[in-house]
Amino acid sequence: MNLLSFIIILLLLIPLVAAIFIVIFRGGEVAIRRLAKFFAGFHLVYTLFFLQYLHSSNDTSHVFLELLNNGKTWISSLGISFSLAIDGISMIMVVLTSLITFLAIVASKDSIKEKHRFYYYFL
Repeated sequence: MNLLSFIIILLLLIPLVAAIFIVIFRGGEVAIRRLAKFFAGFHLVYTLFFLQYLHSSNDTSHVFLELLNNGKTWISSLGISFSLAIDGISMIMVVLTSLITFLAIVASKDSIKEKHRFYYYFL
């Protein structure tokens, strides 16, 4: 696994780890909100650094094609494989999703009155 594929996998793992931490964290509603805000902010900063990395590299389209064609076969009889790739348009969508998630956590401070852990887990 090369560095670029590891970076893309981390884009998927950060929210998963955040959800697990929110479920097992035993704190009050303010602490859960802060934890969710921390993970969402970290993911937003991570995606912005990744976006900067993509714009600074010279031949990113070739890297993306290599990453897309280097998938792992899961069920060969059905032709099911797993591959990760990202290009310019999908990277913009990743950044926007990360930004909207962070803004939704910040804006929901007064709106969520109960079941904070449930809300931030699914967000």
